[in-house]
Amino acid sequence: MKVCWVLLQPFFYAFRPFFVNPKAPTRLEHVNLLVQVSFDLLIWYFWGVKPVVYLIGGTLLAMGLHPVAGHFISEHYMFLKGHETYSYYGPLNYVTFNVGYHMEHHDFPYIAGSKLEQVRRIAPEYYDHLPQYTSWCKVIYDFITDPEIGPYARIRRKNVIGSGQNGELITQIIDGVPVAAFSGAVAHANGVTKPERNGSSPQGGDKPHTNGLRNGKSALGSLNGIAVSGTKIFNGLASAAAAGDY
Repeated sequence: MKVCWVLLQPFFYAFRPFFVNPKAPTRLEHVNLLVQVSFDLLIWYFWGVKPVVYLIGGTLLAMGLHPVAGHFISEHYMFLKGHETYSYYGPLNYVTFNVGYHMEHHDFPYIAGSKLEQVRRIAPEYYDHLPQYTSWCKVIYDFITDPEIGPYARIRRKNVIGSGQNGELITQIIDGVPVAAFSGAVAHANGVTKPERNGSSPQGGDKPHTNGLRNGKSALGSLNGIAVSGTKIFNGLASAAAAGDY
C-alpha cells in the first residue's frame, strides 16, 4: 500500500494543504491554474492525448517513485523519533539546486540555495552532528519497508497564543499537547518541540526535544546558538563575496 502512496504522492502533496491548512487562492494562483489548463488543452488539441498522458505520467514518476523525489519524504517524516526533518548531503544536490540542505534552509531561508553548502561549511558545529541522509533511494526504501514509518509519521503544528492553567504563556499546540514558552525566547528553527516524557517531574517532566540539541537545553540556549551561527555565517559569506569567491 505504501508503494501506491509513494506513486500517488504528487496528488497528496498538492491537495494536503486544502485540508490541513486551507487558504483562499490568490489572484496569481488563479492565473497560474488558467495558464496550466490552457496549455494542456492546447497540447491535447494539436497533438492528441498521448503527450498529455506523457506529461502526467512523467510528473507522477518524477515526484513519486524516483530518487530525487526522496526529498519530499526526507523533509517531512520522522524516521528518528524527535527529529522532524533532515538534510541530505549527497550528489543529487548538484541537480536539485541544493534542496537537500533542508536544515540550513530553514535556519536561513533568505540565503540562496547555491550558498547553502557554504552555510554548513562555515558553521559545521551546528549541522554535522545532526541526523542526515546520504541517499534518497534509501529514504524511499526505508519508508516503504519500515512498518514504523508511514504517511502519519509527521508532526502537525497549530500556532496558538493563550495562557495555560497556571498562567504560563502557550505559544503552540502540537498534536494536542500544549508547549510553554521559555522566557519569551523563540525556538530553534529546526526544533522539534513535541514533548517527551522523562519522568523527572510529577507530571512526567515534559521537555521539548529540539533537533540538534540534547534534552534539557532550553529554547533560549538554542536561540543564542542560532544567533551566533548566523553572525558567523553571514560574516563568512561577506568575506567570500569580498574575495570574489561568488
